[in-house]
Amino acid sequence: MVTGADAADRDAAGISRLEQLVRGPCDRQWRARVEAGLRALRAWLAGQDGLDGQVRADSPRMMYLARRLDRQRGHLDGDVERLRRTLWAGTPAQLETMLWQVVREARLYRRGVAELLYQTYEVDLGGER
Repeated sequence: MVTGADAADRDAAGISRLEQLVRGPCDRQWRARVEAGLRALRAWLAGQDGLDGQVRADSPRMMYLARRLDRQRGHLDGDVERLRRTLWAGTPAQLETMLWQVVREARLYRRGVAELLYQTYEVDLGGER
């Protein structure tokens, strides 16, 4: 699971990259760049697996949030997969709508993970000493 500041910056950069692709022109290479961005997002989501196990050990009171985030991650991963399957067949307008939805969901998920980590390690465990 990703917990460091550098990793958080990298995650935010990956989501921002998808956002830039939505705003950018739909040239010949656009779909390939979007596909690469979606692969990176799925890899990041896969790295989040095990969040509930780590929280259960360190901060049992936050299990409700860890479970909610796990469900949210599953929905987001499913949306990314649907978008990836549609990428080469959909119109740019359809893809743009779907991409914006994925970007919004990824940002919400990332905020939730940041809140969970803060509550678990800063509030419950008192931060690093």
